[in-house]
Amino acid sequence: MPYFNDVGPLSWISPGQSQRWIYGWGDWRPAAMCIAGPNLDRNGSAGALVWATEQGKQMRIDNGPFRHEFHVTIRSDGPATAIYNLQVVEFQ
Repeated sequence: MPYFNDVGPLSWISPGQSQRWIYGWGDWRPAAMCIAGPNLDRNGSAGALVWATEQGKQMRIDNGPFRHEFHVTIRSDGPATAIYNLQVVEFQ
């Protein structure tokens, strides 16, 4: 299982806020499924309660930025603002 750390730019999320992420790697591994979660480890966000929900995969037919897009929604339940990016695991 390949593991990718620090995917995407660092983002701030406040308690009660949700953010939708779309990520991919060009025409990378169309048979794969990826699961993403928030990467809080090295970014000073100890104590934050952040969830990954609504995981999915979509194959684009309109020549978007990625041929195979992966989607995830990140939600914060507090108690403080956190800074994070994604950790991704690939399943084949």
